[in-house]
Amino acid sequence: MTRLPRELRRVPLRAALLVDAPDAAVRDAIRAIGTWARAAAAAGLILEVARPTRPSDALGAGDLVRVGKGRGRTLYRVAAVEPGGADVIRLDGIGAARGRHIAITSAPTLAGSLITAEVHGGPALARVRTLRGLQGLLGIVTLVATGRGGTSRPASSDPATPVPANPDPHSVAWGTPGTDANRVVVAGVLVRDGTVLAARRTYPPELAGLWECPGGKVEPAESERDALVRELDEELGIAVRVGDRVGPEFDIGEGYVLHAYLVEWISGIPSPTVHDALRWVRADEVDDLAWLPSDAPLIPHLRAALDPDAAQGRSTLRAP
Repeated sequence: MTRLPRELRRVPLRAALLVDAPDAAVRDAIRAIGTWARAAAAAGLILEVARPTRPSDALGAGDLVRVGKGRGRTLYRVAAVEPGGADVIRLDGIGAARGRHIAITSAPTLAGSLITAEVHGGPALARVRTLRGLQGLLGIVTLVATGRGGTSRPASSDPATPVPANPDPHSVAWGTPGTDANRVVVAGVLVRDGTVLAARRTYPPELAGLWECPGGKVEPAESERDALVRELDEELGIAVRVGDRVGPEFDIGEGYVLHAYLVEWISGIPSPTVHDALRWVRADEVDDLAWLPSDAPLIPHLRAALDPDAAQGRSTLRAP
């Protein structure tokens, strides 16, 4: 297996299953997004996948996977693995899940393919719950690889079409197989000492290099403020307090609307996980950045948030 950092090299929680199927079929089933979606649905969870690099039904290096329900969702990035190696897929936790790792291996034997799922890092209870979910995943892998469970596509999707990816034009291009997309996107206007925080996108390719106020999609049964707290924790690793709305509602296309909020930085050091750069921008520098089309209508409101006269009546936000 891929060598883990020293602090994580402890005995992991592990589940194994022998599958009477060729190793190639097992590996395909393990990587299929539909396999993961079916396992999540069976456990009563929601799975979302961001595929920034290619349209595909298979997970690959750099993809983001978010799984859970309500506010208890965990965000992982798919790590690169050596072709032909024992590791079929490895997920590394990011944001609040930093330090957690999942590794799934497959090896051919005389009796079939031996699949092993391992959970490293994180609180003990979370590791146990994750392992239980992976045991369900191995069961779905068995059905798919042996042909007894049809394809690895979610049961709710049309067998003639790929697993859908519902675009989120503000955050990552999350797709939620078998669920309806929520159409509100929230953005955080984080002001510090006369500057506002901007984050540079890396994907999808047509948006790479453009700047935005960080945030993301509001999940079902989640308030807009709770969604923004969660998104900034996942994207930047910081805790924030959400304040007043900034500007009106903006129609950003594809049925989505953007709501921006002033946010107060409480704790943590901003560190990009789904962006490649962060920048603190003064009012006279706002126009210098190439903003996402969805964020461009915010520009005059960002200037107002940075203008001391316009900011009267608001609390001064400074770095902790």
